[in-house]
Amino acid sequence: MKQIVVILLIFLCELGDLSKHDRYVDDVNKRRKEFAKKFKIKNMKNLTWDDALRSKAEDMCDSCGKSRYNDNSRHYYIFYKESKDAVKNYTAYFDGMFDTGKFKEMVDYLNESPKPRINILELYVPTQNKIACSNCLTCPLKLGSLEIKRHVWCLIGPNGNISFSDFVFETSTTTTKLPSTKNGEVFISSGSEAANTTGSVP
Repeated sequence: MKQIVVILLIFLCELGDLSKHDRYVDDVNKRRKEFAKKFKIKNMKNLTWDDALRSKAEDMCDSCGKSRYNDNSRHYYIFYKESKDAVKNYTAYFDGMFDTGKFKEMVDYLNESPKPRINILELYVPTQNKIACSNCLTCPLKLGSLEIKRHVWCLIGPNGNISFSDFVFETSTTTTKLPSTKNGEVFISSGSEAANTTGSVP
């Protein structure tokens, strides 16, 4: 978790450089792939940089617009070095949930409010396939009693609404051995029993 904040900030220092966009997206896609492999998610899409979302993110930063979800994008925030520790304390509980695969609980939490919440899971929703970001240098972000003076505001699409069904988990292909019968030994697949319905990984 600490690593991703530092790396993303490096890539997003100057968002006007197209090569930096490409490097950022490549890095995020690599992490999404690793995430999918770790938690056996089979429907993870690659993200691509989207100029329309970039323009929208810039407008929201310029006007300090109300950051509510809509039908075609969601919000993700990246923080500068000076606020990293404060934000880490603010997000520690949900970072722990993310690390242990409690995705259903995280999605439920995100959907409780029409306003965006600071949550790492937004970057890893498998059905999203585009992203863009803008530096917000004059639009403070309030996190409880904290006020973050500058941050990077990202929009991720194309879905403004997410659910736990967006996470499609692989099923096991192992077999279960039943007691032998007079016709020989019988095996049944245990895939349906192995399906992860909570998002948690043993």
